[in-house]
Parts: sequence; structure tokens; C-alpha cells
Amino acid sequence: MAGLRYLLRPRWGLLVALLTVVFAVGYVGFVALQVPGLGVDESAHITHAERLRQGHLASHDDVMSPGMTSAWRCERYRLLGSTADPGYPIGSRKECLSAEFISEFDLQSPSHQAQHTPIYYLPLALSAKVVDKVTNLDPFVDTYRVAGLIFTVLTVGSLLWLARALKVSPWVAAAGALAIVGASNFTMSHAFINNDALAIPGGVALLLTARRVLSNRSPALLSFPVAFAVALAKPTFIAAHVATVLYLLQALEPSDLRWRDLTRTSTKAQ
Repeated sequence: MAGLRYLLRPRWGLLVALLTVVFAVGYVGFVALQVPGLGVDESAHITHAERLRQGHLASHDDVMSPGMTSAWRCERYRLLGSTADPGYPIGSRKECLSAEFISEFDLQSPSHQAQHTPIYYLPLALSAKVVDKVTNLDPFVDTYRVAGLIFTVLTVGSLLWLARALKVSPWVAAAGALAIVGASNFTMSHAFINNDALAIPGGVALLLTARRVLSNRSPALLSFPVAFAVALAKPTFIAAHVATVLYLLQALEPSDLRWRDLTRTSTKAQ
């Protein structure tokens, strides 16, 4: 019992957090390098990051490279067959073609991720440059998957930071974080290149901001720039924004609320 109490002391919290992050990165990295083929929209996400890596902003006119188009078409062909017609995504029935054939006849597939801001793709592109210098990964997709592990670190770190803010035991926080890491949705968005990897950090930022407002440590106006920043990171986080607004409304009294009250802490927040 004495040994258990020693391990539960607060000073072990940092070590537990570091081990949790290392384990999560190792697990996600292993999956990323073992799973063949492409994840959902992974080829378009990689194309967006590659455009930034080359010094260009993404455009709705962008197309995938011949190699990426070939990998995308052949993966669809392998999974669904030449006669399958699931309706979505368009092009799932297209036959497997080589990169050389695609280049010769200009058959590159369009990339449909330009609606997203560069907040996810820019650090991914910079990280891919580093991975390129220190490894010789092949195929090209693996380079970006390893580079994408920076978002696994960000996500697990944000979960542990939230647990610390909630005064949760480091061991319980580690167990909870690893349970989330093992979930299929987490693995899909982090082992593959997908900007859904920003979902948990964005949610944590919104939740901690809401807690600061409700605990009277920050003015309600702080929720606006934080929510806007999260929306810029990934515009499809609308559900999280609505949840934050509802969360904040629990402590407001509309009949007494004035605009200037938003610029200072509320004395009526519970």
C-alpha cells in the first residue's frame, strides 16, 4: 500500500503524462504504417498539404498528382470492384490506372479540400519536410502519416490538460485518454491524414473557455475569439459551437444582460 500511495503522489503526474503521450504516438504510428491503401478523403487532404509545401494556397481547381490519383482509383477499384455503384463517392467505379497512363492522358482526379483553411495543413506540410529529411519512407503517403503524428501529441496533450483543469488524478486521466486513443474514430482521424484530428483540441479549447467564463475568471466576450479560432481551424465544428453557446446560456439572465456586461466578468454567474 505504501508503494501505491507513493506512485499516486502528484509529482508522478508529469511522468504519467509523458508515458501516455509516448504510448499513444507509438500505437497510432504503428497503425499508420501498417494499414495499406487510403483513408476517407486522405488523398485530397494530402494534396492540400502538398500545395502548401510547394508554396501555393489550395484552390478549388487543384487536382491530385498522377501517383496519388492512381492510388486513389486503384484503392476504390480494389474495395468496390468495377461494377459496384454505391452512389458516393463519385468515381468509385473507375478502373485502376497507372500513374504513367493518368499523366499521359491528363486524367488526374480533382481535390475537394480547398474549402478548409490552412491551419491544419500548414503545420502538417512543415512536419512532412522534417520527416522527409530524417527518413526514407515509401510510399509518399507514409511520410505524411508520420508527419501527422504531431496532431496525436496535440490531442492527447489537450485531453491531459483538460483533466488537470478538472483536478482529475493523473492515472485516471491517462486511462481515459488511452481509452479514447483506442476508439476507432480516433484511430481513423489520426492514423490517416484527416483534419478531424483537430476535433478534440478544438472541443477542449471551447470547454475550458466556457468554464473560465462561468467561474467568473474571464469575461463572456472571450468566448467569441476562441469560437472564431476553432471555426477557422475546421469550419464543420458547428455542433461544438452550438454546444458552447448553450453551455454559456445556463448562467445568463437575459432580462438583466446588457452589451457592456460581456466585457467584464458577471456577478451573477453561478
